[in-house]
Amino acid sequence: QRIIGLKAGRIVFDGPPDALDTAALTAIYGEEDWSRTIREAEDDAADEAAAQDAARLVRAQATPAAVARAL
Repeated sequence: QRIIGLKAGRIVFDGPPDALDTAALTAIYGEEDWSRTIREAEDDAADEAAAQDAARLVRAQATPAAVARAL
């Protein structure tokens, strides 16, 4: 796998995803608080995982017998 980062039509990063660090992100997108952006993305991923877990739990509890008992 390879990422090619462009800025104003010029290649400013060309390498594997592992090498895409905050310096490379700044070269591509400009100055930004990348640590905050990364934390927010991690928080979003954790929220999504929790929502999926909750949905699985609800589906597991929604067996025909459980539905019949609820009625």
